[in-house]
Amino acid sequence: MIPHRKNILVVDHDHGAGQMFAGLLKSQCGFFQVLCASSLQAARHLAATRTIDVIVTGLNLAEIACLHLIEHLSDSLPDQKIIHMTTPARQLVRTKMRGRPFLLHFDQTENLNLISRRICLEVGINYGGQLRGISLASFLQLIELDGQSCILRVAGKGNVGYLAIIEGMLVDAYEEGSDADDPKGEALRILSWNDVTIEIDLNAPAFNPAMKEPLTMILLESGRIIDEKRNRLIEQRKHQRYLVPVALDYLTDGAARQCFLRDISLGGSYIETGQELTVGKPVSFVSKQTRDKDKLLYQGLVVRTDHKGVGIRFLPMNANQQKSMMGFIAENMKAEEAANNDPPPAVLSELDPVLPTAPSKGNPAVH
Repeated sequence: MIPHRKNILVVDHDHGAGQMFAGLLKSQCGFFQVLCASSLQAARHLAATRTIDVIVTGLNLAEIACLHLIEHLSDSLPDQKIIHMTTPARQLVRTKMRGRPFLLHFDQTENLNLISRRICLEVGINYGGQLRGISLASFLQLIELDGQSCILRVAGKGNVGYLAIIEGMLVDAYEEGSDADDPKGEALRILSWNDVTIEIDLNAPAFNPAMKEPLTMILLESGRIIDEKRNRLIEQRKHQRYLVPVALDYLTDGAARQCFLRDISLGGSYIETGQELTVGKPVSFVSKQTRDKDKLLYQGLVVRTDHKGVGIRFLPMNANQQKSMMGFIAENMKAEEAANNDPPPAVLSELDPVLPTAPSKGNPAVH
């Protein structure tokens, strides 16, 4: 099994502040599994039921209250690493902390990047950063050429997987939530995901390889699977889907929320949002086009959910709504899909016969 997420426990009496800090910490490093406890009893229970790699406390506690909490945690969990976060501590705090080898003081509380780097150091992660906009297959080929060893965390549309690479060779794979003991099958599934986010841990511990097949052969097989999957989707989908990574506002239950759009078509979309939306929930989206300043309004229903976002099916749209939707897609599509600021032919074809296409410069008319 690939070593993957590290459990970080945030202990803070202010539950809301603890949850906010936990969310910010998760955004810094996907290898963190961040848990929250608002009392000593809750912290003890979590530490007793799972392995905690490090405890972070002192965010919003008075100095004396924090000292008491640290003493209780240290007595209850003597071998547990604890990071005490505070503004520059008084001599009393530093004196109390001496003699406790697992207790660490951190006073750079305003710099979240430094906090996450320190936690990575304490839990044994050599964080190499995050990548988007490059295909996983291409990145694996670069690692193979460089002979690098690392653990990759791959996330895409609610799916998370891990790939272990030793000296450029793909030696193991694991997909979160999978019970199958089939590293190659899991590697092929991970390689078939689209529009992924890749995070790198440059600490790759030595373990027995579960796979010995050359990377080239695995990539060829995954390419065949991707082609078959794409052909099936083209047959099943009524409308072409486009990658449009923009921020949008949406309305549900009369309240405005924020989300990140991942992909969209005339039939539906997938959004990433921190709000819980149940299947069947009606939602309305509001956006503004830069060319004509018209508001784009469209309504839909939640048809599926995962831990990262939700899938939306749009309600039937009239001709004007479809025209506005395709204009929004053309303006916000990825740069490589929009040539010379003209909507690409694939977008225009969605509008026939709703919106007649006009000839573009140097191109024949589309009929």
